[in-house]
Amino acid sequence: MCESFVWHGTTYETSGTYTYAYTNANGCSSVDTLHLTIHYGTHNVTDTSVCESYEWHGETYTVTDTYTYAYTNADDCPSSDTLHVTVLPVYEFNFEDVICEGQTYTGHGFVVQSDQTIGVSDISLTHNLQSQGGCDSVLNLSLTIVDTAVHIIPLTEDFCDNMMMELSVVTSMTDYVWSTGEASPTITVTSPGVYTVTTYQQGCEVTASYDVPLCEWELYLPNAITPRNSDGLNDYFCLLDAQKRWIYDFEIYIYDRWGELVYFSRDKDFRWDGSVNGQLYTNVVYNYTIRFKDKYGERFMRKGMIVVIG
Repeated sequence: MCESFVWHGTTYETSGTYTYAYTNANGCSSVDTLHLTIHYGTHNVTDTSVCESYEWHGETYTVTDTYTYAYTNADDCPSSDTLHVTVLPVYEFNFEDVICEGQTYTGHGFVVQSDQTIGVSDISLTHNLQSQGGCDSVLNLSLTIVDTAVHIIPLTEDFCDNMMMELSVVTSMTDYVWSTGEASPTITVTSPGVYTVTTYQQGCEVTASYDVPLCEWELYLPNAITPRNSDGLNDYFCLLDAQKRWIYDFEIYIYDRWGELVYFSRDKDFRWDGSVNGQLYTNVVYNYTIRFKDKYGERFMRKGMIVVIG
C-alpha cells in the first residue's frame, strides 16, 4: 500500500506484522494476522543555476522559477519532484563605431592596429567572454573605415597659356573647403600659388595641396613690319594677345631717328601701322621705349627698334 492502510478500523502507516483478536461467530476466540508493507511516494528537490535554459523531465525551462513534476513511482505511489532553477542570461552586445583610415582603434575591449584600417571600408570583430555567472557572452563590433584619400587634379591645360586653371578635388569624403573659402568640388584659379583643400567626414580631417607655379614669359615684339603689303602678315607693330594678359600700366613711346616722338599710347591693345601724322614712310628705322608692370607687380622697361619696310 502507499502511505497508509486501514485494517479493522485502525490506520497503519508503518510496515510490519499486526494481529487482531476477536470472537468469531461461533463464540470462539480468533486472531487475524496482517503482514503489511507500506510504500511511499517519491519527492526529489533540485536546486540549480544554469545559463540560458535547463532540461528537466523532457521540458525546457528558460525562466527563473520553481517548477513541480507529478508522477507515479515504481511502487505505483503518487510522487512529485520540485525544481528550483535560476536561469542566468547570456549577453550579446553590438557596437558600431567609425574611424579614419590609418588610425588605431581601441574601444569596447577591441584593438585594431593602424595598418589593419588601410584599404578597407569596414571591419567586423567578435569577442567571446564569460559573465560572472560563468555564462558565455558575446561582444560584436562593426567598425566603419572612412576613406581619407584626397587628391587635387587640374582639369585644364597649362596655367600659363590662359592665366587660369580649374582645380578639382578627388575624394570620397563628404565635405570640403578650399583655401579660397569655396566649398565646391571644383574651383577656378587665376593666380599662381599653393591651393589647399581640407576634407571632412565623421570626425576625419585631411588636407591636400596643389602648387600653381609662377609663369616664365618673355616680351616679344617684331623688329620689322610691312604695312604696304596688305597681306594680313606683319601689318602692324603690336603686342601678342598671349602677352597682353601679363601686362598692366602700359606705355609705349616711338621715336624717329632724330629722337622726335612720333607715336605714344597707354593702351596695351595698340596697333601702329608705321604712319606718322597720317603719312606712311617706308624703309625707315624707328626706336621705341616700353614701360609696363607685369601681373606680379614687377616694373619693366624695354627698348628696341622697328623697321617699316615698303
